[in-house]
Amino acid sequence: MSAPSEPVRLVPMTMADLKRLVEGSVLSTGVEIYDAKLVLNVSRSGRRLYADVKGRSTNPYTVVIDLAGEGRDLEKVRCTCPAARFRGAGVCKHGAAVLVAWASGPGSFVEVPAVALEAEEPEPKKPKRGVPKRGQVDAEEQIRKGLASLETLLAELAHTGLGTLTHERVNQIREVAKNLRPLGLRRLAPACLELADILEVSLTKHGDFSANAYAQALAVLTFHIRGLARLIERTDTPAEDYRRLADELLGRTWSEKGLTTVSGLRLLDLGYRKRATPDGFVLEESLLVDVATGDLVVDRLIRPPIIAKRQPPKENFDHVVLAVSDAGVYPGYPPRRIKLRAFDRRPPTPEDVSRLLSSVPDSADSLLSRLKEYVADIFAPRPMMCVYRPASVFVEGHRIYGVDRSGNGVEIALDDIGLDVLERAFENGPIQLIAGSFEMGKDSLVIVPFSILTGDPQRPALTSLPQE
Repeated sequence: MSAPSEPVRLVPMTMADLKRLVEGSVLSTGVEIYDAKLVLNVSRSGRRLYADVKGRSTNPYTVVIDLAGEGRDLEKVRCTCPAARFRGAGVCKHGAAVLVAWASGPGSFVEVPAVALEAEEPEPKKPKRGVPKRGQVDAEEQIRKGLASLETLLAELAHTGLGTLTHERVNQIREVAKNLRPLGLRRLAPACLELADILEVSLTKHGDFSANAYAQALAVLTFHIRGLARLIERTDTPAEDYRRLADELLGRTWSEKGLTTVSGLRLLDLGYRKRATPDGFVLEESLLVDVATGDLVVDRLIRPPIIAKRQPPKENFDHVVLAVSDAGVYPGYPPRRIKLRAFDRRPPTPEDVSRLLSSVPDSADSLLSRLKEYVADIFAPRPMMCVYRPASVFVEGHRIYGVDRSGNGVEIALDDIGLDVLERAFENGPIQLIAGSFEMGKDSLVIVPFSILTGDPQRPALTSLPQE
């Protein structure tokens, strides 16, 4: 698209526009880049913005943005960074930084003739058929090298064991994790840090070393490496599996076009939680359940700590029903992430509760079948999140079970604080529903509850359980 030669009057872009146009975590990184004064040589010609952004390479990346309409929408965003080319459609962090600069100070963009700028912008060459673009090759090669380094470290660790573990080896794993996140491997980097923390405990003897946690961390990393190799090579990976794996393993940033639009949902908020990821990001999420199907979705916001301190927290829906008229569902494993675009808050009705209770699993056997099917996919994130409707509660010694009508029980794992919360919740009536994470224990299914619904459909009460 050629920039127009006549002057164009544009409406200033707002923060609300930025949040609508740019995925949350990318926008947060863009704010960091802008605050660090890494956006240089900003200029404008008509609806086209130009800027240089300092990055990891020696030379700054060139960003060209074509605004649409009155200037509050995007027509096209281009950046010379490898990530922009490798990860497909959407705004990269450098493009986000330029948009933040534009919204913060449109007057700082020097207006220049279109001819001068277009002369500086090289015409993109069409790649030869069957030959990947250079940026894609570079990014994939960097990922291959990162995975090879990690695989070598894991092989050496498995071969030598913990007896010869050194601080240098732990620091090597932390350094690999540090280098993985800029490549877009946002799931693998925290897994590396978790392994490093476990090894640190073994090395320093500060804390209780868990052999089970160590073995699980090694297995998770090994499976991730294999899955990423499948993604890069694109071998034997159906399109839908690719989208799901890309979200889980790469933490891919999806554009609006990559989301599945849904409407007419009634989502009951089961609770809100906030925690820090192993690599220091602040994660806030609300767990929601579709009252018609019993399916779980999650409204999630993840930000760097410096951004989380400056911005207000994610909204806590406080156990209301969200009547959703427009939303986008991300690819991935359940509970799938949802982007709420338009919704109304309403108190849960007896009809909502009755529909929900009739749609969720009410037997331990059905939960076990779901769990077996879920864990059969080695790349599915652990543990499995689900909702369960017990017929009664049974106490045996220090254990509490949610028992179905056939007498089969699911153990409810609670600490002392959780037991106190559960006891107070019983004052409203019997347990109707438990939402939480499920896994197989030594002799039965175990649920770590996220929230519980007590009482009857006419007077329901939702109680959130304390999370670690």
